[in-house]
Order: sequence, then structure tokens, then C-alpha cells
Amino acid sequence: MQREPETRHERQAYANFVFPKREQAHDFTGMINELDWQVEIEFAADRGCWRVRVERKILTFHQFVAVWLATLTARAATVGGDYDGWGVIKNDAS
Repeated sequence: MQREPETRHERQAYANFVFPKREQAHDFTGMINELDWQVEIEFAADRGCWRVRVERKILTFHQFVAVWLATLTARAATVGGDYDGWGVIKNDAS
């Protein structure tokens, strides 16, 4: 049985990472700013840590998403951060 090709859509996606200290969150954003992605830092009071949200347009197919998340997760880990989920931003054109 032949497998159907995976559907690829360009979507605005985000990934969240958490850090115990604000300095760690800023160090992480310094690692990824050169990649021209939207980056936001906020204090996540419910978790008692700093959350970094990274947004960019991506092709939403499994291999691309997996590589994107693995790359960001590895960078976050170098400054004490942890992966905290990802998603796709819905819009009217989707």
C-alpha cells in the first residue's frame, strides 16, 4: 500500500520555553534573534518562571516541525530552559 504524501501548509506557529531566571530567558532570546523570528518574554506567575514564546511562519509537516522544535529545545537547554509546548495560530485564511 502506497502512503499518501503529507500535506504541507505554511502557518504562523509558536513554541514556548520556560526558564527559572530572567537572565536565562534573555540569553536564549539572544541565541535566536538572528533567525528573524518574533520573540516575547513574560513572567509566568502561575509557574513561577520566565516564559519565552517564539513565533515564525513554518511549513506544518511533521519533519519540519520536529527539526524546528529539536533545534530550539537544544538551544534552550544550554541556558537552563525547558520546552513547554507548541501550536499553530489560527486565522481566517486557514
